[in-house]
Amino acid sequence: MAWNYARYLDTWPRRGKPKYALPVFTNTWLVQPQDQVPGDYPSGCPEPLTIDIWKAGAPSIDINAPDVHLRNFNDWSERFHRPNNPLFVPESYGDLGGAANAFYGIGQHAGIGYSPFGVNNPEHWPDCGSGGT
Repeated sequence: MAWNYARYLDTWPRRGKPKYALPVFTNTWLVQPQDQVPGDYPSGCPEPLTIDIWKAGAPSIDINAPDVHLRNFNDWSERFHRPNNPLFVPESYGDLGGAANAFYGIGQHAGIGYSPFGVNNPEHWPDCGSGGT
């Protein structure tokens, strides 16, 4: 499945890059702790176990990037930062831990980008004595 997804998705940057020389990245849904078998999650993504398949099958994709909505950010950063794959995090927690994750990813893994999600959600804000507002 990973090979076929990679081959198909490689067709788009191969067609587009000659006209628009923009970097292309995947936005990888990571296997969650409750996911036990393929089918519980969208299998075939460029997860760490299949990233080599994606690199071979989709050479026009510049970065395979993780959506890190899990608390073990450091582990996922290490799995995705490789000599042929810079660390870019297009989605992650938007809470206060997200700032620490951004600094870790950039400082420890030469990360080239980090995007927190949900920073506009008051549920992610610390209670400052004013009801979180």
